[in-house]
Amino acid sequence: MIYTSWWNIRFLAILIFPSLFFQLEFFFLIQTLIFIHAYLGLKTIFKDYINNFIIQISYVLVFRIFVLQIIRINLETWF
Repeated sequence: MIYTSWWNIRFLAILIFPSLFFQLEFFFLIQTLIFIHAYLGLKTIFKDYINNFIIQISYVLVFRIFVLQIIRINLETWF
């Protein structure tokens, strides 16, 4: 069974690479894509290797909140 998150991780990695060659204006886009890519990867790892459902969901929730806060801080800094 192929998970859709596997395809999302690969797609975001493909989007991250070419954006490294553009101007600094795309720095926000690069950071957002990197954090979403890391979120999807760690979410897959949490779901595969943590067997307790409550701990699994709590880790995913805490990491999601962390990623959203980092993106919010970057938005406030740049704009």
